[in-house]
Amino acid sequence: MSWQGAGQRAPAPGWYGDPSRRYEQRYWDGGRWTEHVVSQGRRLVDPPPDQRQQAQQAQPAQPAQPAQPAAQQPQQVQQVQPQQVRQPQYGAYPPGYQPGRRLSARNLMTGRYAIPGRVGPGAGAIAAGAERTPVGKSLLQTGAVLLFIVLLAFGGYLVGAFTGLPREAPVQIGNAVTVTPLTGWKVAKSEANAALLTRGSANLRVVTGPAQDAKPSDLLGVALDSLKEEAHGPLLVGDPVSLTVAGHPATRVAYQGQFSTQGRATIIQGELTAVISPAGNGVLFDSWSLPEIYPYQEGDVHTMIGEAKLT
Repeated sequence: MSWQGAGQRAPAPGWYGDPSRRYEQRYWDGGRWTEHVVSQGRRLVDPPPDQRQQAQQAQPAQPAQPAQPAAQQPQQVQQVQPQQVRQPQYGAYPPGYQPGRRLSARNLMTGRYAIPGRVGPGAGAIAAGAERTPVGKSLLQTGAVLLFIVLLAFGGYLVGAFTGLPREAPVQIGNAVTVTPLTGWKVAKSEANAALLTRGSANLRVVTGPAQDAKPSDLLGVALDSLKEEAHGPLLVGDPVSLTVAGHPATRVAYQGQFSTQGRATIIQGELTAVISPAGNGVLFDSWSLPEIYPYQEGDVHTMIGEAKLT
């Protein structure tokens, strides 16, 4: 079954309204309709009409049924009209997903940015089928999750503040900035104009260089161009956010993309923060980790950037 429409080019592969109107959507692979369909947020398999007809023709003919007596009247069968399903517009998302119109840092951090083409049950369908948890057990689970999130988000800061454990020595990077790692963060690599701090799978890279007559947004533009070259596929970039670092204007953006790590492609989420030092040197903070880990390292990263000393 091919794409119907006189004078129209076949669209790009994606989910569209089922032309047979048996289901809400059917997947178009760019050349034909496939057997993958969606109904009420669930993925099903249903061969297109042309494939069903071919399968029926390939089956052996059934023996003829004996004739009914002449006195018997044929049974009246009520014709059921197929339900009219509203056809979605070109490029519509599968049921249960609401696409993020603007990619912001908050959308990236909470995972609310829907990537086109993903199919699955909506939050309502999942909640309807879930068993209700007793109130006491639910509160205990919620408290444990909140405690775990707080420890992950502010682990380095809290450990250093309440245990008195020593922090790493301050790291001088070039002649532009000094960064003091929080407890648990280690200096994995240090060069003349760059340093890499790590804590588990969390990373913070600080790079400096001359930036006369440049703005923080200029540094971000160069850094994003470099990330786009390294990324496998599109790089999602959030809205710029203005802030101050050591009393100087700075700009920050969130990003997410697929990069090569240890020989395999991995989805990485991070932030870029750019600032110009009083001496005219550019300072770029690049922090990144796995999407499920990064929201919890964000607190440590923002603390270290906020405590950085520009020269």
